[in-house]
Amino acid sequence: WFELGTFKFQLGDYAGAEATFNKVLAGKNDDRTARYFLGEIALKRKDWAGATREFERLAELEPSRFFGPYGLAKVALAAGKIDDAVEKLRVAFSKGIEDVAGVREDPAMAPLLQDDRVKKMIAEEANKRGAITSREFRAAPVCDVVLPRSRT
Repeated sequence: WFELGTFKFQLGDYAGAEATFNKVLAGKNDDRTARYFLGEIALKRKDWAGATREFERLAELEPSRFFGPYGLAKVALAAGKIDDAVEKLRVAFSKGIEDVAGVREDPAMAPLLQDDRVKKMIAEEANKRGAITSREFRAAPVCDVVLPRSRT
């Protein structure tokens, strides 16, 4: 089911991907990857409550990883809550975002990149972590799956 859901997501069939990932959760309620993609689908639909629910659950399931807080930063930003988005991004960085360039390239984060606090945070993280490239990051497993590449 997982591969089918990922494929549908990559094609932009969010309804199909959502149905597929919900089937995954029916069999395994705490599947991290399904939660991640359901959060992304909710974001695309501007369903802030649904996205928040999925990313908060993901943060509970993986408290030491950055995916939940990073998703929550994207939700806060999309909802116009800049200060909250900055704080959630700070939490995500504290949990180990290795790819600072990936944050810069994430279209969902574009409006936040002009914020001086975020510019400073990204510069500090890049220096601290010796940031890896976006290409290396996209090839790294995310919740046991590779993130879909952008179509650009």
